[in-house]
Amino acid sequence: MNIRDGKIDITQIRPLARLGYYYYASVTDIFEIRIVGASGLGADGLDVGFRNTDWLTCGQSSL
Repeated sequence: MNIRDGKIDITQIRPLARLGYYYYASVTDIFEIRIVGASGLGADGLDVGFRNTDWLTCGQSSL
C-alpha cells in the first residue's frame, strides 16, 4: 500500500496528467507552499465561500 504517515504517498502512485497534444506528465516530486499569515483552513488555501458551505462544515456553524 502507498501510505506514509497516514497519507497517500503520491510519489509512489505516480499519477499521470494529460497536458495536451501528445504530452503527459507524471508526478515524481511534491512540495507545499504555505500562505503567509494564514491559519486554520485559510492555511490550506480554501476560499471563504467554500469554507462556509454546508458541504464542508456538515451543517455546523462556519469554521
